[in-house]
Amino acid sequence: MVMRPLVQQMVDCPLLERSSQATQFPVRNGRDLDLEIVVYDGENRPFDNFTSLHWGWSLSDTAMISLPKDLALKINSSTKSAVTTVHLSSQSGTVSLSISCKKHITSYFEAEHITFKDPFHPGVNSSLTLLLRGEPEIVPSVAMVFYHPQAKVTLQIQHGSGHFQLGYANKPHLPVADLDYQAEPQQIIVTPLAEGHVKLVLRDLCLEVGKEVSANIYIAGIHSIQVQVPDKVQVGSRILAFVKVVDGRGVAFPPSQHKYMHLLPYTKSSYIDVRPATAQVLSTVPAEQLVDSAVFVVEGVDVGSALLTFNATLASRKVISSWPAEIQVFAPLKMIPKYITLLPTATFQILSTGGPLPQASIAYSIGNATVASVDGGGLIEALVPGNTTVIGKAQALDPVTGHVTTFSEDVVYVQVLKLRGIKIFMPFTRLLAGMEVALYAHGIDEEPFSFASASPLGISFLWSASNIDVLSLVSVYEKAGISIQEEQDFAAIMHTRKPRAGGDTTDGQVQVQVLPALQLLNPPDGFFLLPHNGVARIITNRDGTSHMSYKLLNDVEGQSVVTLRSQGEVLSSVVNGHAVVMVTALEEELGLNQTVVVHVEVRPVASISLLPVSVAQAAPNSKYHAFPLGYTAEFAAHLHDNIGRQFDFADVPLGQRLNRYDIVQVSPGAANGSYIVKAAKQGDAILKIWVSAQPHISDFIRVRVGYAIIPSLANVHLGTKICFTTHLTEDQPGWWTTGDQGLLHIQPETGVAMALSTGRAVVYHKIKDIIDTHTELTVARIHDITFNLTRELPHFTNGPRQSELGPYLVPVQFSHTPSGGEFTPLLISPNRACSEEVNASNGAVYIQQVQFECLLELKNGGSTLSTERFIVAQSHFDAATGKSYCHLLAVEDVRSVETLATMQGLSLFLRVRAFDFAKTYSEVSRSLGVPFVPAFALSRYKLTLSPSENAADIQVTGSLKQLYTLQVVSSDPVSVQRVSVSDNAVVYRISVADHRRQPHATFSNERVTFSSGLTQQESVLLVSYAGAGTCELPGVCPDKQDGDKPVVPISTPSKLSEQLVEDSRIFVTIICIVVVVLAALIGYVVLKEKSPQLTAGFQSQLPPPMLQASPPPNFPPQSPARTPLQGGQTPFQKTPPLPGSSAFKRSSKLSPSPQHGLFSQ
Repeated sequence: MVMRPLVQQMVDCPLLERSSQATQFPVRNGRDLDLEIVVYDGENRPFDNFTSLHWGWSLSDTAMISLPKDLALKINSSTKSAVTTVHLSSQSGTVSLSISCKKHITSYFEAEHITFKDPFHPGVNSSLTLLLRGEPEIVPSVAMVFYHPQAKVTLQIQHGSGHFQLGYANKPHLPVADLDYQAEPQQIIVTPLAEGHVKLVLRDLCLEVGKEVSANIYIAGIHSIQVQVPDKVQVGSRILAFVKVVDGRGVAFPPSQHKYMHLLPYTKSSYIDVRPATAQVLSTVPAEQLVDSAVFVVEGVDVGSALLTFNATLASRKVISSWPAEIQVFAPLKMIPKYITLLPTATFQILSTGGPLPQASIAYSIGNATVASVDGGGLIEALVPGNTTVIGKAQALDPVTGHVTTFSEDVVYVQVLKLRGIKIFMPFTRLLAGMEVALYAHGIDEEPFSFASASPLGISFLWSASNIDVLSLVSVYEKAGISIQEEQDFAAIMHTRKPRAGGDTTDGQVQVQVLPALQLLNPPDGFFLLPHNGVARIITNRDGTSHMSYKLLNDVEGQSVVTLRSQGEVLSSVVNGHAVVMVTALEEELGLNQTVVVHVEVRPVASISLLPVSVAQAAPNSKYHAFPLGYTAEFAAHLHDNIGRQFDFADVPLGQRLNRYDIVQVSPGAANGSYIVKAAKQGDAILKIWVSAQPHISDFIRVRVGYAIIPSLANVHLGTKICFTTHLTEDQPGWWTTGDQGLLHIQPETGVAMALSTGRAVVYHKIKDIIDTHTELTVARIHDITFNLTRELPHFTNGPRQSELGPYLVPVQFSHTPSGGEFTPLLISPNRACSEEVNASNGAVYIQQVQFECLLELKNGGSTLSTERFIVAQSHFDAATGKSYCHLLAVEDVRSVETLATMQGLSLFLRVRAFDFAKTYSEVSRSLGVPFVPAFALSRYKLTLSPSENAADIQVTGSLKQLYTLQVVSSDPVSVQRVSVSDNAVVYRISVADHRRQPHATFSNERVTFSSGLTQQESVLLVSYAGAGTCELPGVCPDKQDGDKPVVPISTPSKLSEQLVEDSRIFVTIICIVVVVLAALIGYVVLKEKSPQLTAGFQSQLPPPMLQASPPPNFPPQSPARTPLQGGQTPFQKTPPLPGSSAFKRSSKLSPSPQHGLFSQ
């Protein structure tokens, strides 16, 4: 029998040429393989059918080949063979397969009753060996070869049978490369001969391959060098530079070819160090980046900027260079200080140095947000006691990755604790008289940085001295013209006082010839106090004129305390003590020498004080409470010894630190120990200075910065005129400017500005050599109009109100933001030019920014009534308070009052229309419902009674609400009784009281007051009574028809009527005297008939009236007597009435009121 694989016959395969009965077959692995089995008889004839035989299989490696589950053979009658399928694994290797047969399948013969003998001998078998091989491939399939004789490339042939034929798919006319195939290691060595492209084709001679096996070889020169490297590196840190050398197609050469190009870095700078990456570094780089890039390590050496290029050389020795890559070497990010201790609510701003510049930003994060918080500017705010850390990261955009990258970071440790105690920092307890030293308070372990910025105003310190005759304590800024509002600050200046001295003095004059005497200019008192390693120079008035010499006399302590240098320089040592320097001036013309001595004392530094030098000049009658924004002040650091004496000259290195670098900017001054402090932003900053060699010798001060321009950060309405002013000195003129002339027009001399359009503008004020300050101004339109009601409005009526209640005012508020932000109240400047520009009246304080009008709408059900006949609403701006109101007035029209009195369901609505002064736009508010009740009306307002008609009825017409609270008050001669009541009217009977009803009694204009407790309306009925015969006197009995005419009761007895009555009395008296002489009886009668009557002019002589009141029936009981409203009886504040508020006038011009409530009655 024979078993063989059914594969394509490989004619050229050396393995199959050795024998016609080959038993080894190379086959491709990882697939199904068909095996053909043929059984022959003894004469080599194939059996037609051999399914009755029982076959056995044997495998040398079951992992490489697997048999089918069904091992029964199926005979193909045409080929007289059987085919079975086995599965080959994907492994490569050799496996043997055998099949044998020694017996039959007995079931076939038993069915036919045939007997036979098993097993039979000899048995039949067949075996073969399969060489499992993978499909061949060339690695790499694409090869880049640098055109250089030594730049050979090796191509590896993987898998396959090991028997190959190599050829060209596109053989070039001229040879491009030399191919050397080596069968044993299965590799192809490519040697470049010329620039070009060649495609190799590989054919496996013994293996059936499903696809073409080829490789493309490109031989090229250098077109360009691409460098990919970050543009920033920290000093001491390393970054990686990836370098690609590409050909004309833009394809990079493999790094293995770079050695033939002599690829090297080049830089002229010493700021960076560049070298190839080591194997350890390459192990950290992703493998895909190593395929086409060379890796170099760039290390930052020193701060600076360096240019890095890479050069490569062609076979022709031409050098190709990359584009220069600029690399910034920056200092590491350092956050100062490293440790911060704060009290809750205190703030401290971290100073960050280093990091990339200028495009990098510092991102701050807090470790424990419950202990403290940090903002984007590094400002830490302490919240609760605890410990946390602040991490700062210097981040910038990486041009390589296009992402924000952290280039450097640092950490600060923050401790928040409660203040455990207070101490005074004072390094000495013994001071000389007349000394001035700085003191400050600190905690047990906390500096003023820890608590001085705690909100709202930190901790107040009360400084006191037990004996003010010995020393006094003053503010740090006493001499600087700055008055800190909170004088209880943590720092103070201590002055030691001198003891008193006395004695007699005498004066005298003599004429002498004065020779140029030798005088000391520095030190003027002949004494130098120097610290260790201090330098001072002796200066006299003869320097440059006489020949000067300096000699160091023996030190007092016998030690080397100072050293003399040329031109009078004195250098102190580190030894404490005293020395004497003799200064000699040789006067050659006069033939004499003059000498003076300078005493030098050397002492260690014990304390330091930081004091202001420059004085902030303020305008008359004003004082600064903070340094003006933009102001530059000079501070000087003074060093003191252990008894408070100030050193004359101290060239000692000092350190300084701020807790808020955004508020104050500090830079060294021209003189030693001086600092220039510039106010950059509103707020408080704490400044600390210390001796660098002795950090415990330090001082702290608070620097407060405020706006110098008024108004500052204002929000104003479009079209408003603004008076900008400042408290700066008026001695030198300044000028005003703005950054946006289209938004704000400002007069440079006066500071008067006009808001032209909406937006934000910056206003600058400059005084030459003094200050350049600024503020911001926001110009906006009205966004919303609201009625600023803090309580319910009282009821309003169209009748006269009680005069003591004042005007009816509804407050109006104008907002420029959706959240209700009001416009900033603008004060009128004391500058006369500014006051004239805004047309400010005398006594005015605020400028009106919004023009507006008040609109009324009176509705009766579904219809709208015209309000002009009944009510008038006027706009009112109170210049004393800066508030705006709508003033509601009743119209002087009695008929209109009668018209509305009986109407039911009336509603009054108020709206406000606002606009700018130029009326370029307008804004209308929502309607406000005003509680409105129509006024009640009297049927008449003047009534005259007589003995024949001693009573009359008065009808009061009004709504039920009005009548419900109606009160009637009458004086003594008049009696009021309620007669009848209806839904809209009450009738009262007016009569003369019984005890005053005499035949000859008379009175005039007695008041009957009708008032409403709901609307505070008040109407008056004037009642007169004329007894029998009293009408002979003029003015006593007015025309009765007048009583039918309703008039407003506003008149009082005139002076003319009083004079007429007095003259009548005198005339009657004379007649009576004459008649008495004639006859007593006749005189008595005449006297009785002609006696003077009490006219209206003598109302004050009447007995006190009795108050009577009569409420309508079925109404709640009312007080029998009603007095004018007192404070507390109404929920609204009483204010002085505006002119015309109680009279029925159609228009009334409102004058400014010094005070008023939100809505006054």
